[in-house]
Amino acid sequence: MWRVTMLLKAAAGLSAPRAFEGLLNEHAPHLLENDSLASPHLIKLDIAVACDAPGSGLPNMFDASAEFWFDDEHAAGLALALLTQDEELTASAARYVANEKTVAWMGEYLPKLQMQGVRLKLIVTGDVADGRTIPEALQYWSDVHPVVARTARDFWAYLRLYAQIHGRRVAGLAQYRPMAADVGFESAEDFVVAYSHPQYLSIVRPDEIKFSKPGDMFAFATMDQRTLLERS
Repeated sequence: MWRVTMLLKAAAGLSAPRAFEGLLNEHAPHLLENDSLASPHLIKLDIAVACDAPGSGLPNMFDASAEFWFDDEHAAGLALALLTQDEELTASAARYVANEKTVAWMGEYLPKLQMQGVRLKLIVTGDVADGRTIPEALQYWSDVHPVVARTARDFWAYLRLYAQIHGRRVAGLAQYRPMAADVGFESAEDFVVAYSHPQYLSIVRPDEIKFSKPGDMFAFATMDQRTLLERS
């Protein structure tokens, strides 16, 4: 599975809910009607609005997200180019989001934990640790880190979703993030408790530093995710 992810900031003068409403009701139909985007390889399209998780300490960096899911790497790369370069689509989006503040990338989606009951989803994206090559960091993250994280049993029990997104470069495009993750919880309260839990701080966080730069990551939490397209 491959995903194009776009983190979006509302256009000047618009609240996050108003930008979300415009994306859903006016911009999304343009996306779904676009012949170049209407690939049989596009299997899912989700749009979500930001949520405030009191006590989380998350900065208010983004207001909405769009996720385009593909079963083909090449199709995902073409979609990233279209979504960031097509004049008609970017003009449509600009009515509701500040395109210059959009963070977009594509990557391979690798689920490590999937359970029912996800109500809050955290998207984080960042860079690899100093001294690590990207392949080294991604291999450690994929093969070793989930094993370490599961030893923090009380922390891990709060998670309902944990998936890694290993970034891929697209020729001719600057948009690239080497690593990103989806982390899901039943509630905002569980999210806050999990990331302040002693086992996260003593076991998981020190291991994160071995392959990534946690302090430099973008983080975005959503609770209202709408699926606009889903193919079996």
